[in-house]
Amino acid sequence: MKTENHSEGTWIVSGDSIITDAFCIANIETDGGYEAPPEQREANARLLAAAPDLLSALRDLLEIGQAKAAFHVAECNMARAAIAKATKL
Repeated sequence: MKTENHSEGTWIVSGDSIITDAFCIANIETDGGYEAPPEQREANARLLAAAPDLLSALRDLLEIGQAKAAFHVAECNMARAAIAKATKL
């Protein structure tokens, strides 16, 4: 498994920030004149928070695909969960 350089832990949306238990990963621009509309800021924050989960799920799916095996239910569920986290579905 590939070692990642990004902050470990679950990334979550907290107000206008993306945080872990230990760090603030990013702050979403809300007052500098460069910010997106509120609904896009929320969607962008969810997508950023889901990035580590999306990366992990997609890597697992690629491993299976490279072995020319059928997709497994657990990996597909991981991918669906990561996409749901990013899209709030």
